[in-house]
Amino acid sequence: MKAVVQGYLNYFAINDNTRRTDMFVIAVKRMIFKWLNRRSQNQSLVWERYAQILERIQFPTARLRHNLFFTTSAFARKQC
Repeated sequence: MKAVVQGYLNYFAINDNTRRTDMFVIAVKRMIFKWLNRRSQNQSLVWERYAQILERIQFPTARLRHNLFFTTSAFARKQC
């Protein structure tokens, strides 16, 4: 799942889309948590422990990966 989320973020994490990618990451984390807890009648994993596991495996976070708007003046000077 980590590779799937990383690939999704590499493609879709552009300007003006950070809210949607953040919602995607949160939804994936919730789904994984749900399916890990379906293994028995009792809740086998609490959210705090799950958060520690995600941190340890360095689960991808939603952040801007590609800036489509060039904001540097050096680029603008090269175009002229």
